[in-house]
Amino acid sequence: MGKMFFVLIFIFSIFFYAGCGGHEPNPVATHQIGDDSRSCESLRLEIAQNEAIITKKIKKDESKFWSNTLWFLFLTPAMDLKEAEKTEAEALQYRNECLKILMAEKGCGATSSTDPNVKK
Repeated sequence: MGKMFFVLIFIFSIFFYAGCGGHEPNPVATHQIGDDSRSCESLRLEIAQNEAIITKKIKKDESKFWSNTLWFLFLTPAMDLKEAEKTEAEALQYRNECLKILMAEKGCGATSSTDPNVKK
């Protein structure tokens, strides 16, 4: 009985930790309702906010390498293989590209956050 109990506990813990393997990605839409009517300043502000979020998500995604390595050694099902941060960061980058195109179409002046060729 004792041996079977530990086997059941082990199997239960595998299923429990498998559910902890990250979260589903929730990428932002590239085009959103009302984008065309937004001011240049609000577009610039969103681009800057998105850049800050992208930086955080990329750092978080890169830090998962070691935690996934440790989980692989001990408990493979608990690894975070969904890459939610990477997917969400890429979606924000695509959104920023769309916003930059919109700014160019509106004739908004370029800034260092919207055009890498402009010096700060």
